[in-house]
Amino acid sequence: MATLAPSLHRIRNDEPRFFIERAHIFLQLQYRIDDDGEYEFGYRKVAQTAAANDGFVARGIEQLRRSLQEQERFGSSLDIRIKDRDTVVQVDTFGPHLSWSLIRDAVTTLDDHSDLYGELRYFDGSNWVRREDFGGRVCTRIRFKAKFNDGASDYERHKFSYNVRLRDPDGNFVEHEIDPDIKNPSV
Repeated sequence: MATLAPSLHRIRNDEPRFFIERAHIFLQLQYRIDDDGEYEFGYRKVAQTAAANDGFVARGIEQLRRSLQEQERFGSSLDIRIKDRDTVVQVDTFGPHLSWSLIRDAVTTLDDHSDLYGELRYFDGSNWVRREDFGGRVCTRIRFKAKFNDGASDYERHKFSYNVRLRDPDGNFVEHEIDPDIKNPSV
């Protein structure tokens, strides 16, 4: 799933213009190796809530993550649907061999969509920090903000890429770029 040209545009350091936090999506990025030895990436959706349910988010997300980790399901889609509201997207990597790149931003865009995405943060175990402030440890959890684009049509999908580190069969960490589509809004 590599793009022809790397996605080099950083998303905004602050939140998107006129962003009003209305929903949260919690996903786990996972992978498997197909019969040809190629990596195949997909999501497990942990939860989706309205922002008004922050109490649920604080109490329940860790329990949901733990229960989901015990299941052996693989969702092959990498589309994130931003449904009619500005959304905070949190993505955890799943498994001991997959983590977020600290060399490149975990989320980049092919074109400049600085008005739609922003505030990429890495979880350092206690705080959400910028990549530059993360340090040298392994990062397994990120979040960013995605603005609902009510003017978008199905033909105006906003491309972004994930930059991850993956341990190869020889035990070495290799940087990968994964290029899912974000469907904004869903149709």
